[in-house]
Amino acid sequence: MKTLRYIKKIIIGIFTVTILSGLVGCTRLNEINTDVFYVKVTQDGKERKEPYIKNGEKKIFIYYQYENVDAYDKNGKEIKVRFTSDKKQLRKDSYLEIRVRDTKEDTTNEIISYKEVNGDDVPNNIKIKLDR
Repeated sequence: MKTLRYIKKIIIGIFTVTILSGLVGCTRLNEINTDVFYVKVTQDGKERKEPYIKNGEKKIFIYYQYENVDAYDKNGKEIKVRFTSDKKQLRKDSYLEIRVRDTKEDTTNEIISYKEVNGDDVPNNIKIKLDR
């Protein structure tokens, strides 16, 4: 009986670890096959308003759009990107690490994700270009 309980606990533990690992992996799934670029926020985004209905009530979703922003990868390759920020303007003079899928030099690229990073985390050769 004790061994049966012990085996059940082991099986439940393995199942739990497997499920949790899968969930954690899914949150990063969007970043597969993306390239890392860096941008510097130098101006406010354009405020955009989108109406929507929630629980029968009309509401307005406000977001901020940033267009034709210069972005550089660690080798200095430059592309243009477009992205949005929900609910608030991004902080001016902040650096963002962005992820782009299927980069194209002749068009504005949509980004997959971004996060604000410290200026010290941006490669020096890129920081010089962004600070011009």
